[in-house]
Amino acid sequence: MKRFLMLGLIVSALATMGVSAEAGHRHHWGRHIFHGGFFGRSPILHNSWHNTSHYDYHPGQFTRHRNHFHYQPGHYDWHRTGHWDTHLHH
Repeated sequence: MKRFLMLGLIVSALATMGVSAEAGHRHHWGRHIFHGGFFGRSPILHNSWHNTSHYDYHPGQFTRHRNHFHYQPGHYDWHRTGHWDTHLHH
């Protein structure tokens, strides 16, 4: 009985932690984490790409070069970054 209670608490905690407000960027490769769950359906893990790509602005600057200066104009650099998130859904 103690094991079932502990398993129920763990599943409930995972279900509340896995809820995501980002429903727009989903790629579904779900899998069941256990079969015949307590809630009628087994929870499913979904992986989704969280795109954090962005531009960084670098203002113009003068750089010394021997006995004169060079001017590097301001510019934007594109950084392609991101990570995978795993979400638990019922």
